[in-house]
Amino acid sequence: MTLAALLVAASLAAAPSPDAPITLVGAGALGPGGAGWLTEVGYPKFSVTYAQGLDRWNDLGGNVALDWTTGEMVVGLLWRSELAGDAGSRAGFRLLAGPWFDFGATWIYSDNQANVGLLLAPGGAWTASVGPGLVSVTLDLGVEWAMQRGMGVAFLPRAGLAYEVPVAKDVTLGARAGIWIRWASGSAAIPGLDQKVLGELAAVVTWKVF
Repeated sequence: MTLAALLVAASLAAAPSPDAPITLVGAGALGPGGAGWLTEVGYPKFSVTYAQGLDRWNDLGGNVALDWTTGEMVVGLLWRSELAGDAGSRAGFRLLAGPWFDFGATWIYSDNQANVGLLLAPGGAWTASVGPGLVSVTLDLGVEWAMQRGMGVAFLPRAGLAYEVPVAKDVTLGARAGIWIRWASGSAAIPGLDQKVLGELAAVVTWKVF
């Protein structure tokens, strides 16, 4: 087999089937012209994500998330980049950045106070085909910069595991579980929440628009 033939075969192996499920939770670019929506509903937040494929390796989109336990909200710009993989598994990088708001909900954390700032959250993911669906392992390293009451910084590492299966044409349904911890200083602190290992659980629905 010639070198050109080997390269073509490798390219075809790396390209997923047009009918293969996609994930916005994990890794894997949408491809040129691809687009998708992700909705997450659970504890401790609700989230909606949209992404549009720029090229074979990169997606650009946005995310709106609301933590209903603290009143925190993020409106962020999302960049996803597929780094390596094949038809069976993929690895990727992502970055979420945008304004962060704390509306000061006190029904769980009574000492929480309103604030505003910026969020920067780089992360990585690995996704593999398992059975009829996709399993994803994720790690995100978020940093919140609070700008009010003398300012402060919060560091939020999050690790997650998700599984998604097709339930209809271009629609996948799954669940995502994770653990996270929040270390904060200054006005970024939320007493009662910080310096504790916490869990999260959400139902996830992905719609492949194109």
